[in-house]
Amino acid sequence: MESSKNNIELVLLTTPTTPTDRMKSIVSASEGFVYLVSFVGVTGTRTDVSARVQTLLQDIKQIHLLD
Repeated sequence: MESSKNNIELVLLTTPTTPTDRMKSIVSASEGFVYLVSFVGVTGTRTDVSARVQTLLQDIKQIHLLD
């Protein structure tokens, strides 16, 4: 992979709508960290974070531990 040849870690993104099987692939292939896009829609100021984000973070951590 080109990033490895240049000593650059591959950082992939996952979203609230990413299917679980795809999320597993993303977590396995990512190096360094996984970027979680926490909101579906237009970006901007938020006063709170969706409870779904907490669930997604736990899912990502669990997948990473099993990997």
